[in-house]
Amino acid sequence: EPMRYTYRQGQALLLLGLLVMIAGLLPLPAQGGEPWPTTQFQVIPGPPIARDWGEGELADYLDLVLPVFGDDFAFIDEMEDALSRAAQHYQVMGFSEPLLEPLVTLEDGSLAYRVFICKQSWLDKLEDKVMGNLPFQLSIPGLPTLRSIWERCGNENAAAHMGRCGTEGGFRNYIYFNSERRFNNPTMGFWDYEVLAHELFHAVQAGSAWGDHSSPCGTGSWIIEGMADAIASDFVREEWKGVPNFKPNRSKEYGIRSYADTLATRDDKYVYQTSSFWRHVAEWYYAAVANAGRRVGSAKSKTNYGYLVHLLNQRMKGLAGSKRELQWLDEGLR
Repeated sequence: EPMRYTYRQGQALLLLGLLVMIAGLLPLPAQGGEPWPTTQFQVIPGPPIARDWGEGELADYLDLVLPVFGDDFAFIDEMEDALSRAAQHYQVMGFSEPLLEPLVTLEDGSLAYRVFICKQSWLDKLEDKVMGNLPFQLSIPGLPTLRSIWERCGNENAAAHMGRCGTEGGFRNYIYFNSERRFNNPTMGFWDYEVLAHELFHAVQAGSAWGDHSSPCGTGSWIIEGMADAIASDFVREEWKGVPNFKPNRSKEYGIRSYADTLATRDDKYVYQTSSFWRHVAEWYYAAVANAGRRVGSAKSKTNYGYLVHLLNQRMKGLAGSKRELQWLDEGLR
């Protein structure tokens, strides 16, 4: 009589099959892919309308706004350094350059990706004290007002990468950070570093072959957010041991979602928690590449996210939905 399995047993066998394929068939991790244009960053206090300002306009703007904000920006150099370290890490792993704009030329002639940090109270101060004194035009015909663009930074998100599938104020392919939610202490803590690395990886996803067409649009967040949450959390945990407020979320190391439910979940409460799946695959991949000769169990293990370089080089095929996502994952891990 043919063997029959419960739904949960079937899910477990599917996952085991995926992991066996990883151990035997994926290529070795890339040791650095094509060089990125730069791994430097420029963090600007302001909305993404500042994306196309030249150094002269930007200098005029900063001369006006920084005295208004006072010590709120004591950590900007630290943010730029952290983003650069994350970028170097992703580049060495072999990931493609991020889809991130604008790429600007600094005073010393070097290149940097410009990203933005804003806060609702800063806009209020600007409108009260300096908006009338800015020596150049702050509005662009046909686009929303400065306030409506800035308010995108004052909502519930701690940060976001606005890629091909999202736009705000007529702009795409930029990153903003919301100082209402993060980056609001004199020094940065673990969660601040994790947000930086997480959003930068979204830009890396968008710059990959997988992200270079319609794949991300309509794709489940169990892939987009779960993947970014796993790799960023593990990188930060190793890179910034001992930083103030170093309190990584232990649940992320072991996973707190049920895999009795479908892997390709559409349940919002599970999408970030699916990071445990991507981390577990990285543990198996580390063991396979290192020829560790041992099984990966429930205890925390070292990880190798090199398999994501290969996976993000594969485009999705077919109509959007969980079937397409699981087929992409199955074929990409072979």
